[in-house]
Amino acid sequence: MDSSYETYLKDGEKYYPGVPTNIEIHTGRNRAEVQFTKSADPSVVKYIIYWNNRLNSKEVTPKATNTIEKVIIPDLAEGYFNFEMIAVDNQGNKSLSSYAGGNVYGAKYEANLYPRITTITNSKDGLIVNYAAVDATTIATDLSYTTTANTAATRIMKTLSNVKDTLKDAKSTVDAIQLKTAYLPAKAIDTFYAMQTVNVNLAAGEYTYQGTVADYTTAAITAPATWNARWQYTGVARQLVLFSVDNNSITQRIMNGTSASTYGNFGVIVNFDQNYNVVSIINYYGQPHSTAVGGRSAILDPSGVNKFDPVTKVLKIKYWLDEIGTTSSQAPHRASMDNTFTLK
Repeated sequence: MDSSYETYLKDGEKYYPGVPTNIEIHTGRNRAEVQFTKSADPSVVKYIIYWNNRLNSKEVTPKATNTIEKVIIPDLAEGYFNFEMIAVDNQGNKSLSSYAGGNVYGAKYEANLYPRITTITNSKDGLIVNYAAVDATTIATDLSYTTTANTAATRIMKTLSNVKDTLKDAKSTVDAIQLKTAYLPAKAIDTFYAMQTVNVNLAAGEYTYQGTVADYTTAAITAPATWNARWQYTGVARQLVLFSVDNNSITQRIMNGTSASTYGNFGVIVNFDQNYNVVSIINYYGQPHSTAVGGRSAILDPSGVNKFDPVTKVLKIKYWLDEIGTTSSQAPHRASMDNTFTLK
């Protein structure tokens, strides 16, 4: 015999059982699922899974009818784990090791999840919920709200693309909705959730306009018979800005004789109280937009209704366009606008 092998064979030939293969680690909530293909070796009677540098282990007795085994490892801290597996045969022989790693998620992971982005606007038919597109890890978004019957209702959205839903039975004075977005990470065994309360501004939405414009310097400037408007969110609570859909800009539409026009550097931001009274307005482009002659501001006229009615879904608001250096008879007011917006 070749003397170079004597040291290894002095105790007889070493036998290694067949190893488990195709090991996958499936993440869970403070747990993991170890999935593997059993060894084809018929002498294997159990498998041992190690983790934490072999400080922890779990023995698995294979089921005779299964080719693929799935084993839950519970009570794990959040983080990344390396798992080691061996097979043991009926003589106590141990196989070579197989390895796989994977993440375990928990409260920290869940706290960093964001609910699905939604925009809530109002309409004559009810609240409109616009859902932004999401990836395939988002399995559903539950939306909870109060109905006209003062009961709680939940709608479930599973469509992943941009989609719109109308809550026709939402209470006319609803002030908030609750979102619960469910996430299932790739190869995960547990679902994780992101929750959010979304405040609703019932005055946000698409409108048709009717009203009057009185320009104290130019009699030919009047109001259009109607125009398409949108009161949209600014990012500040209980505040909306007036957007002209027809002009695709933040502006106040007017007529100059027979020609459609706008007031340059003038757009209206409205602040509401909890009861949808208009408490103040400012010019979107600055208050005033310039300190030079011609600088424009938006000023609320207290003689107007200045309120959004959630039941009739009508916003009435009256304001002045003030202009530095104006020579109008109503200085500093350049023009007065008495507007009625009706939700579409």
